[in-house]
Amino acid sequence: MIRRIGVIVVGTALLAAAMWLKQIEPQAHSHDTQPLRNSGRIGQSISNSAFSLRVDGVELARSLKASGASAGRANVTTDGVFVIVHIQAKAAQKPYQMDHVRLESGEYTFTDNGRSYSLSTADGTYEPMIWRKAVAGFEIPRNRLAGARLVVGQGGLLTQLSAETAVDLLITPGKAADMIAHAVDGYDPGSTG
Repeated sequence: MIRRIGVIVVGTALLAAAMWLKQIEPQAHSHDTQPLRNSGRIGQSISNSAFSLRVDGVELARSLKASGASAGRANVTTDGVFVIVHIQAKAAQKPYQMDHVRLESGEYTFTDNGRSYSLSTADGTYEPMIWRKAVAGFEIPRNRLAGARLVVGQGGLLTQLSAETAVDLLITPGKAADMIAHAVDGYDPGSTG
């Protein structure tokens, strides 16, 4: 009988301790594990612990020249614009692979998926001390060009607390209107890189 009461008391104490420990577990919020972002602007060499990045220029296109298996077909058009970002990158100490290359404008994020994928050459491995040119292409609505910034992160299995760089493309509303007015028709993706 005393043994049974002892088991109940110990069991209750362990249950209470478990409930107390559950309440004090650390809270991890999604913004606490985001990549560590540093920033700069077009033309600057921006470095972090994993890589250095520089945006050399931005071009716009209203349409892309068909290439590869679809050569000879009509140009690929868009209701928005194709944004072609010319970049250079190099690894800091060990080989680096770009990951989650995207264009951010306000609360909107655009990736290089879809029809602009043929523009992008930012894959592959970047070596230390050797600048390598690449291109990132995006298809975006015309009204999202002003204020856009390129964001490039570090590849790998876990991106939490990894290195990430944001580059302000310095596109004001006036400059965006001028760039859109002078966007190229039939941009040749084969000429990128």
